[in-house]
Amino acid sequence: MYEKIGCRFSRKYGKSLTELSKELRVSVPTISKWDRCGFDIYSKAKSLHVFTGPKRKTLNNLWNNLKSRCGNPNDVGYKFYGERGIRLKLEKSDLVFLWERDRADLMNKPSLDRKNSKGNYELSNCRFIEHRENCRQGGLSKKHFSSKLKRR
Repeated sequence: MYEKIGCRFSRKYGKSLTELSKELRVSVPTISKWDRCGFDIYSKAKSLHVFTGPKRKTLNNLWNNLKSRCGNPNDVGYKFYGERGIRLKLEKSDLVFLWERDRADLMNKPSLDRKNSKGNYELSNCRFIEHRENCRQGGLSKKHFSSKLKRR
């Protein structure tokens, strides 16, 4: 089945489907699906592998938490973010840019801060700062957050 598709890929991308799969670190069926849907497979694969190296786990966790607290009504933090109208308007690549711009790898416990606490998570409104500094600035402290959750 993939041999027929492979010929089409050779003409379109100058490489076989297997070569593309190895180069992009994505399975053959996934590449085929992206191509059928009309996606640019290189940019799609790049967006999958944005988080690399030692920061990968930290940024993946942060990304998943941001998506959940802003967009999942079942998340315990949704009440403080999504319900108040705060939206996630960052992309994964924006988080990497902020991480590198603010030198978060040199911080003890980096925390993503919104300069305007009523604003959305967007590139112009976010920065990485030390967690203790973020707590001092009047954000939700651990104590405040846990007491709000107990009232539910």
